[in-house]
Amino acid sequence: MTPLPTDDPNEPRAIVNARNLYHSCINEQKIEDDGVDSIFSLINTQLGGWPILQGSSWDNSTFNLLNLLLKLREYNNNIIFGIDTSIDDKNSTEYDLAVS
Repeated sequence: MTPLPTDDPNEPRAIVNARNLYHSCINEQKIEDDGVDSIFSLINTQLGGWPILQGSSWDNSTFNLLNLLLKLREYNNNIIFGIDTSIDDKNSTEYDLAVS
Protein backbone atom coordinates (compact mmCIF):
# COMPACT_ATOMS: atom_id res chain seq x y z
CA MET A 1 0.00 0.00 0.00
CA THR A 2 1.63 3.22 -1.18
CA PRO A 3 0.72 6.46 0.62
CA LEU A 4 -1.64 8.52 -1.45
CA PRO A 5 -0.11 11.77 -2.67
CA THR A 6 -2.13 14.93 -2.34
CA ASP A 7 -2.79 17.50 -5.00
CA ASP A 8 -1.49 20.26 -2.77
CA PRO A 9 2.21 20.98 -3.52
CA ASN A 10 2.34 23.28 -0.49
CA GLU A 11 1.35 20.61 2.00
CA PRO A 12 3.66 20.80 5.04
CA ARG A 13 6.39 18.16 5.15
CA ALA A 14 5.24 17.15 8.65
CA ILE A 15 1.83 16.18 7.26
CA VAL A 16 3.41 14.18 4.46
CA ASN A 17 5.67 12.40 6.98
CA ALA A 18 2.75 11.69 9.33
CA ARG A 19 0.73 10.24 6.45
CA ASN A 20 3.63 8.04 5.36
CA LEU A 21 4.17 6.80 8.92
CA TYR A 22 0.47 6.04 9.33
CA HIS A 23 0.34 4.08 6.07
CA SER A 24 3.45 2.12 6.99
CA CYS A 25 1.83 1.13 10.30
CA ILE A 26 -1.45 -0.06 8.80
CA ASN A 27 0.12 -2.02 5.95
CA GLU A 28 -0.08 -5.37 7.75
CA GLN A 29 0.89 -7.42 4.70
CA LYS A 30 4.20 -5.56 4.31
CA ILE A 31 4.85 -5.87 8.04
CA GLU A 32 4.28 -9.63 7.82
CA ASP A 33 6.40 -9.90 4.65
CA ASP A 34 9.29 -7.98 6.24
CA GLY A 35 9.21 -10.20 9.33
CA VAL A 36 11.32 -9.68 12.41
CA ASP A 37 14.77 -10.35 10.97
CA SER A 38 15.60 -6.67 10.52
CA ILE A 39 14.82 -5.82 14.16
CA PHE A 40 16.74 -8.87 15.40
CA SER A 41 19.70 -7.80 13.27
CA LEU A 42 19.54 -4.29 14.75
CA ILE A 43 19.47 -5.70 18.30
CA ASN A 44 22.39 -8.01 17.64
CA THR A 45 24.63 -5.67 15.63
CA GLN A 46 23.83 -2.21 17.01
CA LEU A 47 22.71 -2.86 20.59
CA GLY A 48 25.02 -5.68 21.60
CA GLY A 49 22.45 -8.48 21.63
CA TRP A 50 19.80 -9.53 24.11
CA PRO A 51 20.07 -12.57 26.40
CA ILE A 52 16.41 -13.52 25.99
CA LEU A 53 16.92 -13.84 22.23
CA GLN A 54 20.36 -15.41 22.23
CA GLY A 55 19.87 -17.93 25.01
CA SER A 56 22.97 -20.04 25.59
CA SER A 57 25.01 -18.11 23.00
CA TRP A 58 24.81 -14.90 25.11
CA ASP A 59 28.26 -13.83 26.28
CA ASN A 60 27.98 -11.54 29.30
CA SER A 61 31.70 -10.75 29.21
CA THR A 62 31.35 -8.87 25.89
CA PHE A 63 28.27 -6.87 26.92
CA ASN A 64 28.97 -3.17 27.54
CA LEU A 65 26.15 -1.29 29.28
CA LEU A 66 27.70 2.11 28.58
CA ASN A 67 27.84 1.42 24.84
CA LEU A 68 24.22 0.23 24.90
CA LEU A 69 23.04 3.38 26.68
CA LEU A 70 24.94 5.62 24.27
CA LYS A 71 23.51 3.78 21.28
CA LEU A 72 19.97 4.00 22.69
CA ARG A 73 20.43 7.76 23.11
CA GLU A 74 21.19 7.93 19.37
CA TYR A 75 17.70 6.49 18.84
CA ASN A 76 16.20 9.08 21.27
CA ASN A 77 15.49 6.45 23.88
CA ASN A 78 15.82 7.65 27.50
CA ILE A 79 16.30 4.40 29.39
CA ILE A 80 17.98 5.61 32.59
CA PHE A 81 17.75 9.38 32.43
CA GLY A 82 16.28 12.17 30.38
CA ILE A 83 17.09 15.84 30.03
CA ASP A 84 14.50 18.33 28.88
CA THR A 85 13.86 22.06 28.84
CA SER A 86 10.60 23.95 29.12
CA ILE A 87 9.43 27.50 29.56
CA ASP A 88 9.03 28.51 33.20
CA ASP A 89 5.32 28.71 34.12
CA LYS A 90 5.86 31.78 36.30
CA ASN A 91 8.24 33.68 34.02
CA SER A 92 7.98 33.08 30.27
CA THR A 93 11.38 34.67 29.66
CA GLU A 94 13.08 31.91 31.68
CA TYR A 95 13.58 28.21 30.96
CA ASP A 96 13.42 25.23 33.30
CA LEU A 97 15.83 22.34 32.99
CA ALA A 98 14.45 18.95 33.98
CA VAL A 99 16.64 15.92 34.62
CA SER A 100 14.67 12.75 35.27
